Amino acid sequence: MKEYLVQEFPCGCRIVNFEDGSCGINYCSKHKAASYMYEALKAQHQAIDLLFAMLILRDKTFFPSKSGQPWEAIIEGNKALAKAEGR
Repeated sequence: MKEYLVQEFPCGCRIVNFEDGSCGINYCSKHKAASYMYEALKAQHQAIDLLFAMLILRDKTFFPSKSGQPWEAIIEGNKALAKAEGR
């Protein structure tokens, strides 16, 4: 079925009309993968939390909040998950 471009977004997503009068969205590769990326982010977040807990058990002087980049990744991950979940 022939489609007609209505609008294209900077990401590559496109809103189209079809010759039968219906409309649709053609998602860019990032938005097609959004659900998978969300699940992967949750899994990575849980893995980092687990690794922090393991380090704390091995070294009582270890503080996750003083670990630098790994802690910053947890904070940014929390923000991304909250945004994706509408919190």
